[in-house]
Amino acid sequence: MTSRHVLLSFVLVAAATSSQAARADNPTRIALLPLVGEGVGGDEIARVERTLQIEVDAKFGSGSVAAGIVRARLDESSAKGLHCDRRVTSCLVQVGIVTGADRVLLPVLAARGATWTMTLRLVDVASV
Repeated sequence: MTSRHVLLSFVLVAAATSSQAARADNPTRIALLPLVGEGVGGDEIARVERTLQIEVDAKFGSGSVAAGIVRARLDESSAKGLHCDRRVTSCLVQVGIVTGADRVLLPVLAARGATWTMTLRLVDVASV
């Protein structure tokens, strides 16, 4: 396991632990949004997205909203003219409502020269 996977696992375990403590009888539903890549090739985006989905599924199990459902609901909303900026919290809340999730996880992978940065933004839909 690489250091990237260890850090990602740590972040997701922390999110899962706080979610489960809050609702032991009703697990939190989490929607992993499509990865935003900045200066990153399509193959790398696809590889990182697969890794993220595996980690989210492993940590949240049945609480993870299936990737196909997330994409379908985002496409349906877009077709109806609903658009927003995913950098804005209120947009992520709307996405959570559309996908039926309690929490939304937005991954951003940015390449700046030889340095890569992965940012994971977790938004609790009900708390905003």
